Amino acid sequence: MSPELDILDIKILESLYHTRNLSEVARRLGISEETVRRRVQKLYYYGRITAEPDYTALGLEYSLYIVDNFDQEAVEILPELYALSVCKLVTLKGVRTLVVLAPPVELTKSVRLLLENLIGPGRFIISEDPIKWKPNAKFFDPTRRGFFYPWEEVIEALTQPYIIEKDDSKSKAIRSLPRPRRNLDLLDVIILRVLHQDALTPLSEIARIAGVYPQKIWYHYKYHVSPLIKHHMINMVFFPRDEVPISLYELRFSSYEHVRAFIKVMQENPFFKVMIPVKHEPTLIIVSQLPSEQQLRFVKTISELKSLGILEECSMIGFMDPSYIRAFTVPDENMYSDGMWIIRKETIERIQEFLRTRKESMRFYQRA
Repeated sequence: MSPELDILDIKILESLYHTRNLSEVARRLGISEETVRRRVQKLYYYGRITAEPDYTALGLEYSLYIVDNFDQEAVEILPELYALSVCKLVTLKGVRTLVVLAPPVELTKSVRLLLENLIGPGRFIISEDPIKWKPNAKFFDPTRRGFFYPWEEVIEALTQPYIIEKDDSKSKAIRSLPRPRRNLDLLDVIILRVLHQDALTPLSEIARIAGVYPQKIWYHYKYHVSPLIKHHMINMVFFPRDEVPISLYELRFSSYEHVRAFIKVMQENPFFKVMIPVKHEPTLIIVSQLPSEQQLRFVKTISELKSLGILEECSMIGFMDPSYIRAFTVPDENMYSDGMWIIRKETIERIQEFLRTRKESMRFYQRA
């Protein structure tokens, strides 16, 4: 049986979105550090708090790849091609593969070509950095020990006159200016990789993993890695996946202003895990986990946005199959050499061997 949440748990999550320092969380909430630690251990039942990097500043390009088939042997190679996660999707038309990627900008075309050869031709979506759920205690009901969301605020926020009247036809992306790329070294990559697994990992533990003195890790974290972390992702699943499946939707808006307004009002929606803005299109990919009553309110909200001309289209990409969801960290130090992200020679050879074996297997079955 899962431990029950209360308002203090959610306030701790709210604070951990901004900091990994448990002493700071305790001071902010007026409780002891030991209480914070106990509560965090309870929260770990639901998931993890992970460091969310600024992919653009890392020289990486966030993207999705969706293929209308699933080859488990092939997808095992994907972490070496900058995959952050691999999911099996269930749709009315069959099974799909969803690959979430962060390849180096200069290697995006090469990664795409390798993906097409490895798991088949699919839809490649280049996006802005994802917007993750930002906890807000005001959307937690202590009496029911669960979350709620005032969906009517979405319509109100998106029908403000300044949004409807403004027509910025020159806007081609959610962000107007790219952020500068920062230089890394191998130690920075190791720290970032560990914190992307668990943002609360002690720096002394990272020093042990890296085989260096703690003071060196502290210096690299403070001056190199910390500026690369936008916030912490509260990667929590509060409902059983088999009862409340995680679903993906694609929403196409009539303008970029409406995309921005929707992101702003929905970032604190506890039922929306991730919002991914598609690059150069007024489109969002939504990753949600909606209980039945919230699903009905979401559908009603979408219907109203369509009738107002704010939303042009809403389509279901699929449901995540809980039996196959694989998450990985940011690229590890083996994929970083001389200040550059690389595709390893061993990876290319492994893919070539896989394709050769698969081709020979097909010939055997055709002869049989």
